[in-house]
Amino acid sequence: MSNPAPVSPPLLSLLSRATEQERRLLVGELAARGFDDIGLAGARLLARLAHGPASIQTLAAASGTTKQFAAREVKKLERAGYVSVAASQSDGRATSVTLSPRGSRLLAESRKLKLALTARARRRLGARGLATLERLLIALTRAAD
Repeated sequence: MSNPAPVSPPLLSLLSRATEQERRLLVGELAARGFDDIGLAGARLLARLAHGPASIQTLAAASGTTKQFAAREVKKLERAGYVSVAASQSDGRATSVTLSPRGSRLLAESRKLKLALTARARRRLGARGLATLERLLIALTRAAD
């Protein structure tokens, strides 16, 4: 009787597990640097603000959420000191959300840590293996667009 060949987990499971592992490392390192009060949704909104001030509506659209959800997240970010909120200069009815110095520091630390995680992956996979993985992931995401 022969043993059946091992079955690889589905691609989505592998991608999810790898993403969760890297996300946990990133969140843990950010927490160790004093950024322990931000969630994934808030981090996505901050990333959008790296391009400049935005309205709640713009943030909602960019993150694929509702205006109500984005407004709640912005309030959390404001309380934690990551953003400042003011009436829009061009439309007094709209709110303009701007990255604060603390929010800028978080994004800078996040960029550094992401580069460190990439270097870690390069050490584990080798430069060639990482280049292959990046090329395949880019092709996979482009195919989905």
